[in-house]
Amino acid sequence: MVHIKIRIMKKLVKISMILAIAFSASYYACDDYTEDFDVPPPSTVAKFEFEAAHRFVPPDTITFYNQSIIPERAGTPTFYWNFGNGEQLERTSTDPFTFVYDTVGTFDVSLVIKTSAGDSSFASGKVIMQDLLLGDTLFYEDFEGIQTFPSDWELINVDGNTPDNSNFATMLDSAWIIYSSSYFQGNVALGLSFYNPEAAADDWMITPKITLGNNPVLEWYAMSLTTSGDYPDSYEVYISTTTQDVAGCQANGVLKRVTDEQWGVDSDNPGEGIAMHRLNLNDFANQDVYVAFRIMTPSPGGDRLAIDNINIVDKY
Repeated sequence: MVHIKIRIMKKLVKISMILAIAFSASYYACDDYTEDFDVPPPSTVAKFEFEAAHRFVPPDTITFYNQSIIPERAGTPTFYWNFGNGEQLERTSTDPFTFVYDTVGTFDVSLVIKTSAGDSSFASGKVIMQDLLLGDTLFYEDFEGIQTFPSDWELINVDGNTPDNSNFATMLDSAWIIYSSSYFQGNVALGLSFYNPEAAADDWMITPKITLGNNPVLEWYAMSLTTSGDYPDSYEVYISTTTQDVAGCQANGVLKRVTDEQWGVDSDNPGEGIAMHRLNLNDFANQDVYVAFRIMTPSPGGDRLAIDNINIVDKY
């Protein structure tokens, strides 16, 4: 039996070698088979961005940048713009152009491309025009042009929790950081509530001393930077008339609590999800104050909270 088994194995090896040689000869004899598959033509893609001359306060001039992709084979494109206020524009150029919004509101802007080869593509975005806040600016911070908080700000990490995202490991000490956000198209103040193990957040960002006027109004922009929308952040706003610390802020109680702040759906549409908030500070008129933002998302936690354009005006 042993001899028979050996002969069978040798025979199988011999057959395998013959098949391998035959396959090899057949493979190298073939032409380039990739020539049988057509490469899909490049696509026409509608895309645009925009920026405001004066912080989206009407009347404001908005510059639109047409960043659409038009492959050569698509022929001549025509761009159909709809500005969300009943006005439309037809263009054949991708050069930047301006459009003026003179009323408050949220405007759904769309761009449709049609080409001479029959291609079409669509893109949309939101232009949010806010109420005009007229008055003398007492304090303004948009966090642009800086990498860290100025020394006259106070950052207090009360919870002491460990960030679950390694990209934000330094926030174990700093509580808040300066962060570049594509949604805001610039820098923001960023607070974190995504911890390991899961826990509630308690981190304070307190402004320098601000001298208020007769009719002070506080304004700021905010958005939860949760990637899925499932973990929005909550926060509170305080004001201290004594000391730049937690105790001084808590002495006057919570001025405003925001539960589950709005969040952005698509980073290709900057501004979507950004909320503007205002507080009347008449109860603290003509006093020296500190304003505090406290991220306090309860357990199991949120993700990240962005605060931007902190503005205090003595309103006319």
